[in-house]
Amino acid sequence: MSEKTTKDVIYVDVEDDITDVVNKIKSSKERIIAIVPPKSLGVFRSAVNIRLLSRTAQKADKKIVFLLQITQLLKNYVGCSEKYL
Repeated sequence: MSEKTTKDVIYVDVEDDITDVVNKIKSSKERIIAIVPPKSLGVFRSAVNIRLLSRTAQKADKKIVFLLQITQLLKNYVGCSEKYL
């Protein structure tokens, strides 16, 4: 029989800063963490913040995934030409 994989879902609010998200990752008891950012992406607009979250997860031996609509990313991608939209 296979083990059931459980995950933790973290809903990030617009007012949350990067340290709030880092602390939520560290305090999670699950190995897989799904992060749901706000529609405006907030702290996730910065590549530095994304790298910080990635390093935090690696040090804690956890995997993070982001749950969002692809249009959220595309609208915030500065160098994107129309052919990708």
